[in-house]
Amino acid sequence: MLDFVSGFVALLVSYYAYRYNRLLRSTPLLFLSFGFMLLGLGLLSEASVHLFSAVYTRQIRIFVEASAVYLVMQVAAYLVIAMGYAYEAYTKAALSSPAASLLLVGVKRPAVLLLPYRLSVTAELFSVIILAVVVYQATLVYTTSKNRLAGMVLTGFLLIMLGQAISFGGVIVLSTLGFEIGELTRFLGFLVLLGFLLRSGRSGQA
Repeated sequence: MLDFVSGFVALLVSYYAYRYNRLLRSTPLLFLSFGFMLLGLGLLSEASVHLFSAVYTRQIRIFVEASAVYLVMQVAAYLVIAMGYAYEAYTKAALSSPAASLLLVGVKRPAVLLLPYRLSVTAELFSVIILAVVVYQATLVYTTSKNRLAGMVLTGFLLIMLGQAISFGGVIVLSTLGFEIGELTRFLGFLVLLGFLLRSGRSGQA
C-alpha cells in the first residue's frame, strides 16, 4: 500500500510541477515533473505487478522482473531530477484505496532482496549518490535565496536521500524492516515536495 500511495503522491508532484512549468516556463520544474513521473509510474507499476503476482500467479520471476524495471526507472528519475536541479543551482543561483487494502490482507510481502545482490546494491548506491548531488545543489539554492520555500525543497530532498540511504542499508544487511523504514522516510519527502508545490503555486513563487 505504501508503494501505491507513494506512486500516487509522486504523480501529483509531477502534475503540479508540470502545471506550474507551463505558467512559469521553468526548466527545473520540467525536469522535476518528468523525474517524478518516472518515479510514480515505476512505483505504481511495480506495486501492481507484485500484487497481481502475489494474489494470482505467485511466480517469483514476475516479482524479480518488476523490481528490476523499477530500479532502472528509479535511477533514471533521480538522474533527470539532478540534471534539472543542476540548472537551477548553477545557473539561476549563480546569477541571483479500501478495496486494495482488502486485497493485501493475508498477502505476505517477499523478502527485501529478490534481485541479484550486486544489481540491487549498485542501483541503490547510484540512487543515493545522485540524490546527494541533488541535495548539494538544493543547499546552494537555499543558501543563496534564504527562502522558506527553498528550505522546503531542501527538506524534501533530504528526506528522500535519507530514505534511500536507509533502504540501501537494508539491502546491504538484508533487512526488510530497514528497507521499509527507508521507503516510509522517502514517502515523507514526497509529501514535503508536494506541499512545496501546492504552497508555492498559491503564492506565485514556484
